[in-house]
Amino acid sequence: MNSKSNFFVEEIRELIEDVEYTRKAIQKRKGKFENFCEWLLRIHDKSGFSGSTTHNLITSLTNLKNDPKNQKIDLEDNKIVLKARDFISYAEEYFSNLSERDFFPRKWFLYFLDINPYNPPRIGRSYIETINDKQAKLITPESSNQEYIGHFNSIDTSLLSFEMISTNGLKQIHAKFFFNSASDKIALGTFSTFDKKIYYGSAILEQINGEKENTSPTYLSEINNYEEFNQLHSSIKEYLSLKNENYHRITGRAPKVYDKLTERLSNKYKNRKITEFDIENRFLEFEKPKIFISSPQTSIQNSEIDEQNSKKIAITHIIENVKNEFEKTHTIKYENTDITESHKKMNPFDCIEILEKTRYFILILTKTYKSSFSLLQLAWAVKSSKNILLIYEGDIISERIKSLKIINPNFISKRREAHQFTVNKISEDIINFIHTKKLEK
Repeated sequence: MNSKSNFFVEEIRELIEDVEYTRKAIQKRKGKFENFCEWLLRIHDKSGFSGSTTHNLITSLTNLKNDPKNQKIDLEDNKIVLKARDFISYAEEYFSNLSERDFFPRKWFLYFLDINPYNPPRIGRSYIETINDKQAKLITPESSNQEYIGHFNSIDTSLLSFEMISTNGLKQIHAKFFFNSASDKIALGTFSTFDKKIYYGSAILEQINGEKENTSPTYLSEINNYEEFNQLHSSIKEYLSLKNENYHRITGRAPKVYDKLTERLSNKYKNRKITEFDIENRFLEFEKPKIFISSPQTSIQNSEIDEQNSKKIAITHIIENVKNEFEKTHTIKYENTDITESHKKMNPFDCIEILEKTRYFILILTKTYKSSFSLLQLAWAVKSSKNILLIYEGDIISERIKSLKIINPNFISKRREAHQFTVNKISEDIINFIHTKKLEK
């Protein structure tokens, strides 16, 4: 066999391999050759590339390769060779077009908020992959029921849903996500699980492009896998952080009739005992836990303006002492009003957003001559924050405010007389409180 014949045989062999690979890739896609031929006719007004036709094309190429007179064949003018090249070219364009609307083959991380009796809130990271045009597999970080198999469905490129069951048959997971196109980097959605209880909540898909060093399912938090948690995009942590928005469960006996449901709703708070565990699970902790210091500003009561200013100056020094102690390890928030140069008051919605993710809310309550917005902050903190310290002057609060500990067992109120309302004493109260309630890693 001469060199020209060797070159021809090698070229045809590679062409056969490319056609076979392309045929298999189309067969794996949703709609297989039917969708490919429909696209080809619509976009290029071409036909003649069905599954059977391309199978025959491989046979023709093989016969061409084995033809003893193949050295006389011009590769650039042979109809069989040109048709094979056209097929591959059209298929590459078809695959490129599918990259925006085809959910196979793809793989994602699935992030969700995990709440359980043994750990503070954390982000769960599962791995999910479409393995053909109908089936998907899911691997979760659970200690049991880790592997799931099931199917997925899509509506155009708008909605992707998964119906999964664990390989031991004991648990089901259902998830739905909204997309603009299948190539989106992230997608928002919901999940629900069922074994003996129903859990449901928000979830985020993050598409994995290329090879990742680590795709292992895991739990991420300030305590679990700290380094990976800090590398996680802040928007994922922010979006999934609140329990009341991202994690729900339905458990207990079904009410059966409306009277039982009414009874359940009526007793929602009557005999409920809120534990420190319930409080700790309110939200996910970030890299730096939040300290929010509040105090009345314009409503401070004093007969002398100098005395009023002295209280404001004292509060400024207290804030500075807390910052010196915790600024490296915590995010410290406080209102910039007339005790600072900025004179910027915090928007009520900003207050609520901060308090929903505040680990330590500190209210320094001095005597006021009019109602202070700080008391509204206190009410929201008792409902939303984790640890609350109220330091108040004299006898200015009622017994009912002190009883807020029923709603939040981490609520502490401290009475300080006027002579005890000093920078050093109040700073010490706050610093000791935060150290006592710190998150153990």
